[in-house]
Amino acid sequence: MVTQALEQLLSDTSWKDVDYLVIDLPPGTGDVQLTLAQKFPSAVP
Repeated sequence: MVTQALEQLLSDTSWKDVDYLVIDLPPGTGDVQLTLAQKFPSAVP
């Protein structure tokens, strides 16, 4: 559910002139972080 909410937020929002976006996620298995990194590879340094 967290993954879907973040995907929707990142996909549907107009991110004009944003240099950095910090997302604070709860500790866990890393599934959410891994999924976001795979779906939005340009966001990974």
